[in-house]
Amino acid sequence: MTYSKVNLELVTRQELGWRIYQAIERTGLPREEIAARLNVSLRTINYWQSGIKLPGLPKTVELAKLLNVSLDSLLLD
Repeated sequence: MTYSKVNLELVTRQELGWRIYQAIERTGLPREEIAARLNVSLRTINYWQSGIKLPGLPKTVELAKLLNVSLDSLLLD
């Protein structure tokens, strides 16, 4: 079995924050509800949106499912 090399370009912190912000806006869910469902603070959601802090991969997967977006749409350029 052979594997081809894949070159993936990941987005910047600020771009990921912007994409999280946009996805949250599209859902119409209150940030407080998103925070509660993900078991994080509202401050954490705000940090993610601003790119100050980023969610780890498990939380990013949960967030994508909750917001009904693909991981690719959040993480890849």
